[in-house]
Amino acid sequence: MIVSPEFVQATNGSVKDTRMVAQECALRFIYFYDQYSENDVIGQYDGYMRDCLNTYVEKLNSLSANELEKYLESFKKSMKMAHKLFGEYTFRKVDLINRKKSAVNKSLMLVISVLLAHHFNEYDVKANNNNVNLVENMAELLESDNVLTKAITSSTADKSNIAYTMVCLKEKLFDKYLL
Repeated sequence: MIVSPEFVQATNGSVKDTRMVAQECALRFIYFYDQYSENDVIGQYDGYMRDCLNTYVEKLNSLSANELEKYLESFKKSMKMAHKLFGEYTFRKVDLINRKKSAVNKSLMLVISVLLAHHFNEYDVKANNNNVNLVENMAELLESDNVLTKAITSSTADKSNIAYTMVCLKEKLFDKYLL
């Protein structure tokens, strides 16, 4: 997943795996991809990221290559669409006023990739047909929603912060501009 051209392009090659950061991002995607439903966006997640991911690796180790392939395909599709929607600002806090490009934000990567993977068919039509770019919309949302900004900045593994970010980005960004 982390060596796929889609991941490298979406992150502009900036998420290195020297301390397994990229692998953790991919594992977070898989875990929350499986947990997500529209009625319960974080599923069984208990707020202890490290423990949840460690336990989840054991489950993944028991799956066949064919079973794991669905994650790879969903991940690659979401990376490609994220880059199409955000360009050089993919998975980054957007500050267009000061023209700052921050580092990749793991919370934004998690939420954006899971939402785009789960709602790919719904969002893809408008994203492709209208050449939609959500950079300015994301900047406006981050500027106007202090709860969102805080949720992706501190205590990012907190259940309520992940859930808020999921619901907020789905409703106020993706549903609003891609449906």
